[in-house]
Amino acid sequence: MKKKVTGIMTDSEHTQRLANKKIIENIFDKRHIVEFPCSLHGASGLEKKTIAAMRPEVSDVLHVFKILFGSRLNSGYRRFSLKAKLQALAGLTRRNSTSLFQTDSGSRVHVSVNNAQSIISQEHNVLLCATHGSTMKNPHAKKLKEIMEHGDWTLIKSQLAFIALMWRSVCNPMFQVLSHPQTREFKQNYNNLSNKY
Repeated sequence: MKKKVTGIMTDSEHTQRLANKKIIENIFDKRHIVEFPCSLHGASGLEKKTIAAMRPEVSDVLHVFKILFGSRLNSGYRRFSLKAKLQALAGLTRRNSTSLFQTDSGSRVHVSVNNAQSIISQEHNVLLCATHGSTMKNPHAKKLKEIMEHGDWTLIKSQLAFIALMWRSVCNPMFQVLSHPQTREFKQNYNNLSNKY
């Protein structure tokens, strides 16, 4: 069995990488073993690196949207939530819909991508919620209104669209392939590439 192993897929944390090194040294006699990040961490890392490559305002916008429109009942930000107003404006009821926006609570990937897509599709309704008279005491709504009306909103929107595009074209397809059980075809392709390079 040891001779058949050509790679290990694990978490990418520092301690796990050290454990991988010890396993490779002790069990596989220091022969070349490829380390792959787990598919979930790989997809999550791509999502985070894509957002980090954008303007800092993009990260701020995503954070404000999570607070205003993605907060859950048990969230510490619940008092700032405009989620119900947005759902009503979008014509969604509790019975027939899931939330347009998500929070990190209970989700490991796709939160920022989902929120970027929802920001673009719900821009008009979001602005109505943020500029409604009763919300002007809400510091997060004020910040959002300022960004959307006075900031470089067009550039921010284009970068949000890029985040969604990156997920649809790179991260999600990669995650879908890596999260399925390895097939004979995958192994053959891997071996061909290993022999080639």
